[in-house]
Amino acid sequence: MRPGFRYAGGLLGGMLAGVVFAGLMLRLWPAPLALRRACPVMAERGASSPPPALLAAARTVALDAGAVSVAKPEGPAEASVQGAALAAAPRSPGASPAIGAAVRPTPATAPAVAQVWSNRHHIASMLVHEESLWVATHGGVERYGLDGTRHDAPKLARVYTTLDGLDTLLVRHLVLLDDELHARTDGALCSLRGERFLCEPAPSLPPAAPVTGPRFGGARETARLAHGVRRFVGTAGRGLWLDGESTPRLMSAPRQVCSNHIMAMASHRGALYLGSFDEGLCVKRADGFETIRVPFTMVNALVSTPRGLYIATGRGLFVLRDDGRVRAVKALRERGTNGLAFDGRSLFVTTPGALHRVRVDGGPPTRSWWMPAGSRSLQRVAVGGGKLWLASEDRGAIFARRQGRGYLFESFDRMAGLPSSWALDISVDAVGRAHVATLRDGLVTIDRRRRVRRVGSSIEPWLLHVSNSSRGMWVGSQAGAALLDREGKTVALADLPDGRVHAIAEHEAHLFVGTEVGLLQRPLDLALDRPAPQRSRERSNETELVAQGSHAG
Repeated sequence: MRPGFRYAGGLLGGMLAGVVFAGLMLRLWPAPLALRRACPVMAERGASSPPPALLAAARTVALDAGAVSVAKPEGPAEASVQGAALAAAPRSPGASPAIGAAVRPTPATAPAVAQVWSNRHHIASMLVHEESLWVATHGGVERYGLDGTRHDAPKLARVYTTLDGLDTLLVRHLVLLDDELHARTDGALCSLRGERFLCEPAPSLPPAAPVTGPRFGGARETARLAHGVRRFVGTAGRGLWLDGESTPRLMSAPRQVCSNHIMAMASHRGALYLGSFDEGLCVKRADGFETIRVPFTMVNALVSTPRGLYIATGRGLFVLRDDGRVRAVKALRERGTNGLAFDGRSLFVTTPGALHRVRVDGGPPTRSWWMPAGSRSLQRVAVGGGKLWLASEDRGAIFARRQGRGYLFESFDRMAGLPSSWALDISVDAVGRAHVATLRDGLVTIDRRRRVRRVGSSIEPWLLHVSNSSRGMWVGSQAGAALLDREGKTVALADLPDGRVHAIAEHEAHLFVGTEVGLLQRPLDLALDRPAPQRSRERSNETELVAQGSHAG
């Protein structure tokens, strides 16, 4: 061999050895190891493969407002999907905590005893992957098997919820990246790993723009997909359909919960009733949920009495009798009822400007008190331990002291020592202590001696709900829910469908948590399995203020 060739060969061999040595050092160097620990998805895929969120950004994957064809690389199946943009937009600096909730870490396995109930009639997008039809809804992700003849409607195989790793039930889009299924929510990109989703934080999506389109089955068509001779149609509120050669067939499961936005719950005659923000009233049965025909859509409060289930709605006060009929309560003509309480004889009802007492079971005559303590924004009413309390948005907590045949109202607001004059909910325990849920200053207790105490230093301060229990106080906020037990410890609730919690109820040894994006059901003895994160000590349990109530008529 000529000397020149031997020299060139030796030079190339040395360069190759150097490359191999450099690669080995990069593998062993602490910086790549730290990077792999900080990014477990990258570690699982290998150092050369970025996490799904970075992959989505790098590939600039987007579904625009028109139809996009998504095809499997190994097959001819194609999907024509209609949806809004998948590309993320930055979050606005002034986003409220209700919208800007952080993505929760998901456990390795979800408890089989917990259930998440959701309404999946709003279809966002769909695609075909691994011989299954995948559907993104506002209540989770559905998977349908595509076996059977071309004339058979696919059967629902599984529903993926927050118990399966999703950070929320409201799924905006589905997309395939490197033949891997991804679900896009408002704040995360979730990839399917086996039978669970793994969510990575992602920039917030912009709000869905109002769109118009063709109608199908009495609702707006949101997505259409063709797979062979089958044609699937998704709608806004009427579910998923198979558009066959003759009559279209509904594929969505029947007897779903009436709405994902639950505002109130109550046990009545051995059944659990749910009042929703936008779809009226429904009741839980053994085989699902039954929607009750009612002349209203928004429910604010429910309370059970021997004379029926009373319902506070945006259209006034109604009652569900034992014959199954819902009737308006003629004794109260006011609209916009928002709070209910029953003391065993009388029903107390609030509207923004008045407190009403309605005769129910032999109580005193029906009567109204206008602007108690000067409030024009009453929100809730509660009774307990022989005491009557109100929650308002302008005068804080209001105590109704008996005086003759009426009441003298005493307000506990910011001027009287409360941290805030804006209260959204109130509950009274068996000894007459009032527990006040403020808008952004946490939970406050007012005892029988009118002493004010901030409680629950670990509880999110933006509160929406508070209710009594034999275990302690259930508290719902804009970022989760927790139990403040009898010993003063705070235990957070896990696996919530959404952080915004408006209602918590115990029914037949189960705990039900109503959020704005679904309903969680768990056995009571297993519901409390996650300690609450510690918040700043400025909201210490030891903080105590002595308030002087102000008499305001």
